[in-house]
Amino acid sequence: MFDDFDLSGVDFDSVEDPEIVLKKRQEENIEFWHLLQVERGKIKEIHAYSELAGGVKEIGDGDSIFVSAKKLGEGSWQLSRELTDNWQKAFLLNYKAAKVTCVKRSDYEANHDFFLTVALSGCRFTLTETHVLHIAADAGVGSAGRDLAESTALNVVPGRKRSVSVTSKEGSILYHPMPAAALAHIALLEALSAISGKMTAGTNAVQIAQDVADVIRPLTASQDTVTKATKKLKESITGQVTEPSSIDDICILFADAVSKKVVSVSTMVKGAFVVGIKGSNAWHYHALVNGVWAEILLG
Repeated sequence: MFDDFDLSGVDFDSVEDPEIVLKKRQEENIEFWHLLQVERGKIKEIHAYSELAGGVKEIGDGDSIFVSAKKLGEGSWQLSRELTDNWQKAFLLNYKAAKVTCVKRSDYEANHDFFLTVALSGCRFTLTETHVLHIAADAGVGSAGRDLAESTALNVVPGRKRSVSVTSKEGSILYHPMPAAALAHIALLEALSAISGKMTAGTNAVQIAQDVADVIRPLTASQDTVTKATKKLKESITGQVTEPSSIDDICILFADAVSKKVVSVSTMVKGAFVVGIKGSNAWHYHALVNGVWAEILLG
């Protein structure tokens, strides 16, 4: 019965028989999707593998894919894209760097039982009455920038909506991204705040803030990283401020603000997922963040 299975990722050098390995994988897969429907609280962590972490190039903004779930430990699961239909069919809302992916809910809700985002790490997921959107972390600066990117993709300002995003704004769901991505986002906002109103005419303050954040993104959430970002900020604003004597004060303000976030950011659970589940009468969307599930209800 397993002749058609995708054998990628199976360790045939192990002492176990390949067919037994495949059977175990399939049983774990069935268990995960069952838990997702009826006992979601038993799933504490979802980890992405390969394309489910970084997006699937050939599917555009979103499409059907097949997904397998592998049990890593008690309450911990890893999701992988598969190439055969022996696994669970799900609709994936794709990710594209510096862009917004936007899909009509009517395109998949009638013929799928499950919906997934890629692993979120600094992005915003938005649910409206008619659409789902994934706004990349670098698609807009701050909440206003993301709102603009969102409404541009929809070609209209959305009415009732709810977002999972890198924000503690009241009424939203607090999302904890990967530590370096979280600190980079914090650095971007703090850099903008520190230089606001202090730059010479024509200076691109947003670009300066993005350059500072880019120093952090590939590194770790540490004090050493903050020092490197502060050095980049100083280099970027030298010759660009209206009062040259204020450069050191700007850098101290920035470093202090970002440093205060290092410990809390470093202890964050890595990654988060949004899933959609087809119910008997309606679809239900949920976010898993720090081991806690929260339903995403339209505001």
